[in-house]
Amino acid sequence: MELLLVKDVYLSINEKILRFINLKKLILTKCYFTERLIENLWSLVQYQLNELILTIDKDTFERKIRSGVIRCGQESNFIFMVKEFIRNLFSVKCQLTSLNLDISNDRSTVNIHECFLSSSNISSNLINHDFVTHCTSLRYLHIHLIHGFFLEHIIERLPSLEILSVQFQSTLVKEDCIYEPMIKKFSSSINWYDKIPKLKCFTLKSKIFGDNQLVYLKWIMNQVNYIEKLKISLDIKEITNQNCVIDGNFLHKYCMPDILTSLINFDFYIVSKCKILLSNDIDQIIDSFKSHYYFADGQWTNVKCFFDPIMSRQHISSTTIIRPRYFDGIM
Repeated sequence: MELLLVKDVYLSINEKILRFINLKKLILTKCYFTERLIENLWSLVQYQLNELILTIDKDTFERKIRSGVIRCGQESNFIFMVKEFIRNLFSVKCQLTSLNLDISNDRSTVNIHECFLSSSNISSNLINHDFVTHCTSLRYLHIHLIHGFFLEHIIERLPSLEILSVQFQSTLVKEDCIYEPMIKKFSSSINWYDKIPKLKCFTLKSKIFGDNQLVYLKWIMNQVNYIEKLKISLDIKEITNQNCVIDGNFLHKYCMPDILTSLINFDFYIVSKCKILLSNDIDQIIDSFKSHYYFADGQWTNVKCFFDPIMSRQHISSTTIIRPRYFDGIM
């Protein structure tokens, strides 16, 4: 058996699964995380699997909270094991080549996203506390996060990464985060090319709340200016200029690297609240890509634009437009 799918059930992986000596790919979704599951799953990751698709279900934490295993302000052995497991997925002990990880159900009482920052005196037998180095085997990573700072920690540990896909559950950065000092901190460090030089494809999906998050987005785009394929999907919920339209100038200013060296394929889908767009306005938006040297040189001028008058939202895409279910009052 090379593939095992475990979905929509609550279980603990036991020794029987470990006996599948040919098991190379494991898909775990909506599975109840337990200490025993973590221990056995780590053995598979460390010695057997090539590919892991893992979703940490929200009921895992809900049940632990209700049972008293997780208490506010305290880090139990269970929380420590979860954080240690996630942290070590990006260590030298991990032999995966492909990882699809969803930690978007993280809770404030657990804080998986802080696994690289936290320290604990709780002992664990899951993993020996050796010096953790880079994971040199991982080539493909799709990760579903809540906030962006976790991303900065994992790219420090994946020098062989070729394909990176990131989806943010809510927004790029925590609401209480001070953006400029954070960007300056990262800007003063080694750039992404020196950390993940083999990266060829980068995909980002997120909501945007405020101009500062556009600044952070631009910083990320400049970090990946050496890649060959770029895909972004944005839902712009709030910016200072609510009458701003998304055109070629806006895209170049906030959603693209300043300098391109190797980019071949560029795909985007952006939704944003805006003023009323008439047919002539839409034509001007489309023409802005044809006249902008940045997009004309890359031959990325085949743009689709649509205005939803019910929601007052602009849809703009490099491929096709997903029209709302309700349009002009008709389903």
